[in-house]
Amino acid sequence: MKYLFYGNCQVEKLCGALGMQNPDHEFFYAGNSNRVANFDRAKSDKLMQDADFVVSQTVLNKKNPDYHEAIRERLGPKVSLMPYIFVDGLYSASATRNQKLLGGVLGDSYIAAELEEREVPEVLARFKDGALDFNHKDRLEKSLKELRRREGVCDYKLYDRVSAECLEERIMITHNHPMPGMLNGLATQIADAHGLKFEPVDASHPERYKAMMLPRGAQILSPFTIADIGAAYPADDDWYEQGTELVCSVAKAMGKSLKGIEKTAPRKKRFFGLI
Repeated sequence: MKYLFYGNCQVEKLCGALGMQNPDHEFFYAGNSNRVANFDRAKSDKLMQDADFVVSQTVLNKKNPDYHEAIRERLGPKVSLMPYIFVDGLYSASATRNQKLLGGVLGDSYIAAELEEREVPEVLARFKDGALDFNHKDRLEKSLKELRRREGVCDYKLYDRVSAECLEERIMITHNHPMPGMLNGLATQIADAHGLKFEPVDASHPERYKAMMLPRGAQILSPFTIADIGAAYPADDDWYEQGTELVCSVAKAMGKSLKGIEKTAPRKKRFFGLI
């Protein structure tokens, strides 16, 4: 059987994980926008027609040709839908490719509000003291409601697990890069629906775990973030370095001077669960 996985990097990791454990089938990945890898509309259309089954990320924009109703009408029963996993509020701010946000930072408005009143060194000092209000709880509540709404048209679900576990353990690497454990949940549902093999991937299989790990960008998980949301896991030990990077990115986009800002140590690159 030929399987096409269609969406962003989350879908790409699922395709790789399932393909690795089902060598008797063919697995293909195609990106669904020009912001992700392997985006080629003509090639994707051909892959969709040739595939026996298509697993697609849900699109709710009616103007998009891949709008969930349109893709079901186009491909019929061979297409099934999974959610886009996006959880805001677990981090104070995160790097993103969304160029509509100042400096490519999710949470830019909270940093920008400070920078409108103060120069960068003072904002960084206030950030270090926990004086910036990032409105974590409201952001998290709204984000979870949106995930539940999006899942209403999906064949595979993750909301219940995300909402139950997001404060108990670290389930997201960034706002839209889920940990392998979350991807395991979707992979298991897809495998069960299609009669495929899938053994959940964990840190006891380092190479497979690493292959399922999405990149870590800059994000802020500080002691103040943890206290605000009531999370049971620890803050990042390099939270200030990461926060400085994001504050300076927003400041630069606003045309603020970065003169006199001390260069922080590089943030640590890590594979969660392996170190």
